[in-house]
Amino acid sequence: MDIELHIFTNSTINAPDTWHIETTYKSFKNTFKVDLPVTVWCDKNPNQEKAFEYIDALRKIFPIVNHEVGGLSHGYHMAVRGSTKEFLFMLEHDWEFYADRIPHTLEQIVDGMRKDNILHMRFNRKVHGNQPDAHASFGQDMDWVDYEGSVFPYSMVNAVSNNPHIINRQRWLDEAEKHTHYVGLGREYGLEEYLTSSPIRGAIYGPRGHPPTIFHTDGKNPEHLRNSSLLN
Repeated sequence: MDIELHIFTNSTINAPDTWHIETTYKSFKNTFKVDLPVTVWCDKNPNQEKAFEYIDALRKIFPIVNHEVGGLSHGYHMAVRGSTKEFLFMLEHDWEFYADRIPHTLEQIVDGMRKDNILHMRFNRKVHGNQPDAHASFGQDMDWVDYEGSVFPYSMVNAVSNNPHIINRQRWLDEAEKHTHYVGLGREYGLEEYLTSSPIRGAIYGPRGHPPTIFHTDGKNPEHLRNSSLLN
């Protein structure tokens, strides 16, 4: 299976605690039952005082931890440019998956993306499930078009979200990168905002009405460090 996993994190108020990213990784493995090559990209902001303690803790868990990262956008671009895989699973550090709501294997999902020529496919966090009038992480999912799909059902929408997603790496480089206004380390530009306002369209896993497939544990909120988890 020509795919690898990239996890994006930063030194938040909770650093050097690794609960969020460990729980995210455990949820990923429990859901998809695979051991993919994994690389962690760590921004030392905003809690720089604890950043290197956090990085040291991460290196006890993950084989590759890159910390010369100027925000999500910078790490994301380095991940895409540095990989040779056909597909990349892009995962921020504070998400979990509802495993029972994702009946397809990762291999099947990648096969469906290949057959249907999908550039960007995300898993959905919406409270009311896959609905064309529900709130996305940025803006609204509009121009909603449903597809039965070659392998799994999905919808195409105008919004492109950073919520857990898979990209076709070469297509992203050829078609999406030029819309991100990326300029390098030290300059943070959003990915969702630029791609959503571009001609790029994103796919959402599952048919219309499918319940949420991901849950946000919110790494910025110290009050939910331990008690906000699907795995408790």
